[in-house]
Amino acid sequence: MICVDLPLEDGSCEKVWVKRLSKNTGEINNIPFLSQNYKYKDIIEFDPLTLDATRVVKDGGYTPTKIVEYKGNFMKVRAEWEAKGYEIEGVVPGILAVTKRL
Repeated sequence: MICVDLPLEDGSCEKVWVKRLSKNTGEINNIPFLSQNYKYKDIIEFDPLTLDATRVVKDGGYTPTKIVEYKGNFMKVRAEWEAKGYEIEGVVPGILAVTKRL
């Protein structure tokens, strides 16, 4: 696993874990929270020196990330979303990032 920077529209970046497939390609292995151009399981190309993502090579087959606010117990809310077929990441208390296979 390597950590790759996804470019954001405001010029900053979001770090995601990527399973390396070749010198300059890999599969996003966690749910991007801020990026609108990259999604969970996308195969991406990145610069092997800077580890900056450059483009999506193949769509990973998941919906764009949806941010969900919740109240209550994280594990209970997570289980409810997972029962509906979603992949979940707890970002900060009270906020989930969710995506679902298309």
